[in-house]
Amino acid sequence: MCRESAEEVLRAKNKGLLVYGETLAATLGTDGSKLWDRDWDVASRYVMSPSLNPDPKVKTQLMKYLGSGVIDLVGTDNCTFCTDQKRMGR
Repeated sequence: MCRESAEEVLRAKNKGLLVYGETLAATLGTDGSKLWDRDWDVASRYVMSPSLNPDPKVKTQLMKYLGSGVIDLVGTDNCTFCTDQKRMGR
């Protein structure tokens, strides 16, 4: 979910350790910059776990790591909630 984690995976692979790197599809397609939007409904659309990185450059960096084999897997922890459902957790 962040560049630093992918770099840890790369360091481990460079040491010959058997490790797998995984990111989520959401991380490759968007970022968490809207988590602090003043409109709660907008911000709530970007809440997930683990949280999206607010740096818009991260998705490009992680895509490069995916292409080079540092990241091995793309998963989805899809658990969608509509805005009304998210408001219940407010």
